[in-house]
Order: sequence, then structure tokens, then C-alpha cells
Amino acid sequence: MHPLLQWQVMFYSDEQIISRWTSEVERYPAYVREMDGAVADGEPVALVGYVGDTHGLENMVSREAIFTVDNRYFVYVGADKALLKKLRFQFVD
Repeated sequence: MHPLLQWQVMFYSDEQIISRWTSEVERYPAYVREMDGAVADGEPVALVGYVGDTHGLENMVSREAIFTVDNRYFVYVGADKALLKKLRFQFVD
């Protein structure tokens, strides 16, 4: 949910976690394709961002389903394409 956080998540996870920003056009298109494929295949997809900058996610899903990490980050597991589109994610069709 933050344009630079995606790179930190991938770097610190040694690319075990792949992430993308909302735009379908990215620096590294393979990550966008991989994430879009995961969404299309129904694989678990999480939204990650900074607490206080959820883009209204707490009004779209149960607040109890949004986890806080270290009082700095939030994580919501289970995002589907409809939710991602509401949050203005763009997909390559």
C-alpha cells in the first residue's frame, strides 16, 4: 500500500515474498505478472502498509482481520481481485 515499501519487503525477505504497487506498469514487470497470476489462481495475497495509511481498507473488511506489526505496519491476508480493484490496483488483462 506504499510505493517504496514493496521493495523493502522483497529485499528483506530475499525475494521469498514478492510484492507490487497498484499500477500495472512497474519497474520490474515480472513481479506484476507474478502477483496478478497469484490473484487469478486464488493464492493467498496480503496487503501490507503503514498503520494509519490503509486507503480505507478498514471500511472494506473486518477490522479484526487487519493485523498490526510492531505498531508500524498493517497486514491483511486474503485480498481478492474485487477488493484490490476497490483499492485502485490495476491489472494487466
